[in-house]
Amino acid sequence: MIDTLILEVAGRCQRSCGRCYVPLGRFDTPGWMTFEAWRRVITDAAGLAVRRLLLVGGEPTSNPALPDLIDHSLAASMEVQLWTNLVKVSSRLWEAFSQPGVQIATSISGDPATHHPASDRAGARAQTLTNLRVAVNRGITLHVGLVCLAMGDDDLARRLPPGLSVSRIDRDPACGVGHGVDHSRGMSGGRGTCGLRRAAVLADGRVTPCVTARGDTSGNVRDTALGQLLAGQRWSNVVAAARTKASSGGCV
Repeated sequence: MIDTLILEVAGRCQRSCGRCYVPLGRFDTPGWMTFEAWRRVITDAAGLAVRRLLLVGGEPTSNPALPDLIDHSLAASMEVQLWTNLVKVSSRLWEAFSQPGVQIATSISGDPATHHPASDRAGARAQTLTNLRVAVNRGITLHVGLVCLAMGDDDLARRLPPGLSVSRIDRDPACGVGHGVDHSRGMSGGRGTCGLRRAAVLADGRVTPCVTARGDTSGNVRDTALGQLLAGQRWSNVVAAARTKASSGGCV
């Protein structure tokens, strides 16, 4: 059974980073998961002894119900890690982020040439750095990735607030995920560990072993309970297919 559940609580983002696993140009559309639907999934996850929720997007802070989803997750005794660009954070979000049991993960591009030109629209990188300082002052647990850190990027590293947990993410070989990829072709983008003690619920309710491998799913939580989907033969088949297709490479 799984102990980590990834929830893609938003499909919209202010940025368009080239390494992102989400297909370019996705926007929230009618029929996507409502607050009550996400709340039900979180309740079901707690009943399945899931210990940790990863809230991702898109940009999860674009979901106006995010603070309530965090509160509900904590009330269900689960840890919460939020993957966010930290570009726009309201006072209500800061309150939610500052609670015990919440961690923030973000990344900053060290080499702008590897990213879509729109990824730094309206000074997004500067906004992220500013909000990192706010998070440090609030005592929020942070994990920061310096994406594609290259020669000459030492200045960016020096501008990060002290006391951060920083992981260096070097240049990786291209894999079958992200912008410009044909996501209808299934699980070509995984790293072979898809479905191992974790699962993902996409923004439209589909359940898949990994958000980076979006083509094969075991069903949809909008019409079937999460526990039922994870216990079915279809889930076992999807996980087995994911590991087979992903055996040749890594992933972001």
